[in-house]
Amino acid sequence: MADQNELAIHYSQYYEKDHYESIGYKNLILEHFERIDTLNKGEIIKEARFLKKLEGGMKFLDVGCGLGLGLAYAHQLGCELYATEYDSGALDFVQKHFPVKTFQGDIQGAEYPDNFFDFIHISHVIEHVLDPRAYIQEMKRVLKPGGIVAIGTPDISSWLYTIHRWVNFLRFRSLM
Repeated sequence: MADQNELAIHYSQYYEKDHYESIGYKNLILEHFERIDTLNKGEIIKEARFLKKLEGGMKFLDVGCGLGLGLAYAHQLGCELYATEYDSGALDFVQKHFPVKTFQGDIQGAEYPDNFFDFIHISHVIEHVLDPRAYIQEMKRVLKPGGIVAIGTPDISSWLYTIHRWVNFLRFRSLM
């Protein structure tokens, strides 16, 4: 199993590698940012139902924020933004586009105060962490009473994930 240092190395400049670079992922994300900037709350909720209880002024933490789609929605709703992420390039990217307080690393290393956040968003991250139970305990510690945690994980039985696995398998086979 990987340790913290190995995770940090693996996820450094993550969005500059492989298929992300080949499809111009950052440009696709920027197009989403422009579109999200035009949405009202109702339209945001249609796209991201997990945000229906998110209100302006709330402290929003995006754990493993990536290139910031969750931050884009929360910013449009008027939230106070916080983010953790291993990839320094991704943090630079989100800081260019949003007024966000960032921490390079994981939520456990960030040492946020108890009962600090109103809403915590963690999408496609929990399945990568070394100790998911400890991660969830840390989120509980920093979440205000009555706060919300939205956890998203991939559906490995979906057709999209199946295609993704086959593409990676075929790419790996071509390297042999």
